[in-house]
Amino acid sequence: MPGGSTDHIVIYEGPVKFDFMYLKESDFTPAPKWVGSVVLKDASGRVGAVVARSVGLAPPQPSTEELLDLNQKVWTWCWYVFGKIMRSELWEALDGLHSMRSLALVPLLDWLAERPHEGYRRLERKTDATTTSRLMATVAPVQPEALYAALQAEMELFRILRAMVFDRYGLTFDPTPEEVLESEMRRRWAAREAQ
Repeated sequence: MPGGSTDHIVIYEGPVKFDFMYLKESDFTPAPKWVGSVVLKDASGRVGAVVARSVGLAPPQPSTEELLDLNQKVWTWCWYVFGKIMRSELWEALDGLHSMRSLALVPLLDWLAERPHEGYRRLERKTDATTTSRLMATVAPVQPEALYAALQAEMELFRILRAMVFDRYGLTFDPTPEEVLESEMRRRWAAREAQ
């Protein structure tokens, strides 16, 4: 599995699923993800010590540079997805929307809630009805109009989340590039609709 560890996922009769994760001792450091882990065998006590030191750790927060970089990436991704929709590369557009959700929107939700980032895992239990509705609007069938509407919904949700996160960090940005990009997208979409 990616991420620097070697995972073995085993299904036993029953069925019972068990995940075995192998890490180098040097890579096993305190982290929020170890809280609540049960240590079955620990002859040296090192594993238990790392789990104990993990309790109370705050989930990692993004740096200022990461947030500003994410802001730029999102608008590049928007243009990429829009181009795919316009060229009728609809599965690519769908994949791009998913990537934007998983690489930008969901992490922003987690940073705002100050919780560990787990991707989509248990997201339905972590979001309120309004946020769930906004996220659902970013999911679309493989049809140009639906994909374009989902892209618009992702851009709107990103702006809402970005405003809250940037406010927390005291960050500002120049909105001109995204305004130009969005204006061009609207112009081209209107021209397509007129045909």
